[in-house]
Amino acid sequence: MMPRQPQPPPCETDSWLCPLANTADRVLTVDVDGPSPYDSVAYLVALIEALVASLVERLGESGRHRVFALERLRNSRTWDDREIAV
Repeated sequence: MMPRQPQPPPCETDSWLCPLANTADRVLTVDVDGPSPYDSVAYLVALIEALVASLVERLGESGRHRVFALERLRNSRTWDDREIAV
């Protein structure tokens, strides 16, 4: 059996389409307009969280284990990458 080739990840971008969108197989866009004069990335964060949640569900126990391991790693560090004294 031939090993499965890794698939390129989808490109998640705002409605302005970053240059990466030109080379991606799949492009997911979100609207960044809002009442503020600044673009909002809230919808983009929600999309990425939904994609990760779906992936973890599909991976089952191994996906949950991986997320828990990453959360433990994240919670054991400060912003300046020094370990937190417990």
